[in-house]
Amino acid sequence: MARKNGKSTMLAGVGLYLLVADGEPGAEIYTAATKRDQARIIFLESQRMVRQSPDLRGVVAAFKDNLSVASTFSKYEPVGRDSDTLDGLNVHAGLVDELHAHPTGEMWDVLETGTGSRRQPLMATVTTAGSNRQSICYQFHDYTEKVLAGVVEDDAWHGLIYSLDRDPVTGELEDWEDERAWRKANPNLGISKKAGDLRDKARKAKVMPSRLNVFLQKELNIWTQASTRWIDPERWRACNVRRSTRRSWPGGAAMAGWTCPRRWT
Repeated sequence: MARKNGKSTMLAGVGLYLLVADGEPGAEIYTAATKRDQARIIFLESQRMVRQSPDLRGVVAAFKDNLSVASTFSKYEPVGRDSDTLDGLNVHAGLVDELHAHPTGEMWDVLETGTGSRRQPLMATVTTAGSNRQSICYQFHDYTEKVLAGVVEDDAWHGLIYSLDRDPVTGELEDWEDERAWRKANPNLGISKKAGDLRDKARKAKVMPSRLNVFLQKELNIWTQASTRWIDPERWRACNVRRSTRRSWPGGAAMAGWTCPRRWT
């Protein structure tokens, strides 16, 4: 899902439910990210929910980096790859924030392998799109598309992808400049995400090629080939580049090359 649509708040509610209402003795809930400070984003949302709810306050004890339920010996804490140790976790739920930022699947694997003794563990992640097609995040994205399309049958895997549509035949992405398509990637548009801010960023992306991929990734949840783009493909095509048949070039080098018949600006 694109940024500022309440992903962290949604997962914070899931974490609290698993802590107090899932019937798991000694439940261990962990929010995880590449750094502990990032992992604390979801945790702090859960902590605010506890402090604002009289019912939850009567059950959950809230500390700086710990929520706990004494009656079931359960706890909820943030962890990161930079934490001192991740060994020995007995994971009931692993809630991973911004999976696209994880360079490897190490964090996910540590949490998932810690669920082996649980009756009904849950691994969940929220993220925006990225650009690394070799990452665990893109592997999960690709797998989710296959499950949704019925190519792979996996009833234990639930995935939602909020993004623009692609033509099923050509694979061409629908017009990203069409504001009517923006809600597909931003279900909370007009609530937690402001339409005016999105329009302003779209205007910049139209005239600044270096901003386009950032806009597509962060605001429309579209996977790109790179984080930034130095040239607008439409302007490049308008340059009318063609193959040169000239074989002799200055300096005596015989080679084929590219020429541009008119100046590009």
